[in-house]
Amino acid sequence: KNRQLVHGPGLNHELTMLRTVDHPHIVRLHDHFEDAQFFYYVTDMAEGGELMQAVRRLQLHPLGVSVTWVSQVLSQALAGLSYCHARGIVHMD
Repeated sequence: KNRQLVHGPGLNHELTMLRTVDHPHIVRLHDHFEDAQFFYYVTDMAEGGELMQAVRRLQLHPLGVSVTWVSQVLSQALAGLSYCHARGIVHMD
């Protein structure tokens, strides 16, 4: 298989950039490897599941989703986004 087509032209640059990211609200990339079919990222352990799953769980709670919780989540997300943008990193997918 053609490595360039599978990986795309900017993969090495992207991996190098991702390894430099060090922020408490961004999952850190530690390593990567591949086999004949797949490309794997080795990252920090992210516990708690997907954000949308947490929102759904809270919607079922008698008190619902609190403004405090939403503001904390948004604050964390925006802090991570700001960190990336300050370093010229843009999330494109």
